[in-house]
Amino acid sequence: MKRRTRQLKKEDLKNQIIKLLSKSPRTGFTPLSISRKINVVNPPLAIKEILEELVRQGQVKTLPDNTYKWNKSADKKTPGAGKKILLTGVVDMTRSGAAYITGTDFPEDVYVPSKNLAGAMHKDIVRIEVDASSRRRRPEGKVVEIVRRSLTKIIGTLRTFERYAIVYPESTRFYPEVYVKNSLIGDAKDGQIVTVEITEWGKRQNKSIWGYVTGIVDKTDEHEMAMLTILLANGFSPEFPEEVIAEAESIKGEITEAEIARRRDFRTVTTFTIDPLTARDFDDALSYRVLENGNIEVGVHIADVTHFMQENTALDKEAFSRSTSVYLVDRGMSDASRKTV
Repeated sequence: MKRRTRQLKKEDLKNQIIKLLSKSPRTGFTPLSISRKINVVNPPLAIKEILEELVRQGQVKTLPDNTYKWNKSADKKTPGAGKKILLTGVVDMTRSGAAYITGTDFPEDVYVPSKNLAGAMHKDIVRIEVDASSRRRRPEGKVVEIVRRSLTKIIGTLRTFERYAIVYPESTRFYPEVYVKNSLIGDAKDGQIVTVEITEWGKRQNKSIWGYVTGIVDKTDEHEMAMLTILLANGFSPEFPEEVIAEAESIKGEITEAEIARRRDFRTVTTFTIDPLTARDFDDALSYRVLENGNIEVGVHIADVTHFMQENTALDKEAFSRSTSVYLVDRGMSDASRKTV
């Protein structure tokens, strides 16, 4: 399937141009043909400006027919110059321990062998370095920076030793063992299932990861353990920070006369929510009335939840960081709402 056209930032556009020209060093390109080849909507003039910049840097040369071509002689003078490009994407681990970096501006996912992951783990956001002029069948790179960790907590079995404890994750495919100082295990005992907050990541691939115990899980409740594992493995926290809860509880639900005057009033129209009684948020509604001409009007209403949300508050920042709601599938709606993250 043809990739959707997109408009790239200058640096990303430059990377794509370098990749195209360096992989086809015998071909001359016009700005328009480059635009079509890399499937972007950036204007040809913007592409031409980058090409002229690359010409000045000696990486590209201009041909008599006003096309642009990769300067192979520059490669020989300065091996590797201009070939390395930086991309940012998401780690998609494989069973072998290697990974593909997805979500970049590369036309295809970039393969990173396990030795070049620099400690990055599944779903981390990373910056990678790629050799744009490589003749490999698939692009290959290495992680040069971990921008953001996806995993902040794990659930696992606590094993205590003389000087420290180790939490062995329930899911071992992608998730690490976490070391915990004995002073930070709280009331947890050897063999119990616990949740752990990660506080310190190893600097290299095999360095130890440290954290502290945040809770004890009933190992007889298999459903709860499974749901917690899913949440934590996907970077969601089942709890909200105290300041967020306090802020939410302090919101006054009253609607003032001034606010009513700003809106269309449907209180005299038959209007009902479509959420069950057990729901925690009543944000969808339908209305019904017969008009004077005999037609029936059905209204669809969506709650203005931002009315209660002030920008840059703790509640606003928490909502932005979560960006979605997750309902656990093994329980009723009221419990699912309670567990929404």
